[in-house]
Amino acid sequence: MKLGIGTYAYMWSIGFPGAEPKAPMRAIDLVRKAHEFGLRVVQFGSNLALYELDPGELDEVLSACSEWGSRSAHAPGSTSAYSASPTRECAGLRPTAPASRSSKPGVDPAVSRDGRTIVFARNLTGGHCLFRMETDGTGLRQLTHKESPWASVHASWMPDGSGILYADCADGALELFRCDPEGRGAVQLTHSGPGRASTSPAASPDMRWIAFRRCDEIFWRKPQASERAYRESRADKRPVWIMGIDGSDPRVIEPLHYQISIDGGRRCWRRLLTR
Repeated sequence: MKLGIGTYAYMWSIGFPGAEPKAPMRAIDLVRKAHEFGLRVVQFGSNLALYELDPGELDEVLSACSEWGSRSAHAPGSTSAYSASPTRECAGLRPTAPASRSSKPGVDPAVSRDGRTIVFARNLTGGHCLFRMETDGTGLRQLTHKESPWASVHASWMPDGSGILYADCADGALELFRCDPEGRGAVQLTHSGPGRASTSPAASPDMRWIAFRRCDEIFWRKPQASERAYRESRADKRPVWIMGIDGSDPRVIEPLHYQISIDGGRRCWRRLLTR
């Protein structure tokens, strides 16, 4: 696990609808911040999306990453993945490359620890399903077949690569599941209840715990509810929960009184060294 910086840490500097600064932070500015702070991982979220950069800006960012040794988030080694266009595609990206590669329709990509495989969600006729492909775009396979109308699959890898955590619809709710890298042996881990959502799972490095977020309503699929949720920015709207790796003993650990966003970003685990 490496410490990094992301665009949601600078929401007010970058701007959002209704709060546009006179001189908004640019993508290259975030990379410079990372270099200034001695950080090697940079995450670009939807508030400063890579697909919205013109080719010159993207080349400037990639050149700086290559020179300073940074890399965009979600990727081990030299490969990263991101939602790459307004038409919702996933792409593999290398800091030394002038452009993205291996584009496939999809959102919310996550790269395996060995940097070889990307899992992501794709919107089919009735909703989103989980897919995987190699980072060069080959070997595309569909892992789940129940189309979720609520999206928010938000897949993530187990630290040892032995499984995938993801959200899927079940009994009128979004619940968390675990399957093997081929999509087999799916096990439901949460039981949130109708109308609720458990999303954004992240396993601890020792694979004993899973951090995730649970929401009392699937507000992002309802325009009025979504507008209200972001306007009120309630600290308890999407609190951080924790449970055992098998789904046991789920409980709230942080209602996010100090949050900067309710975008559902994945929780981050970091080892603490003690003497």
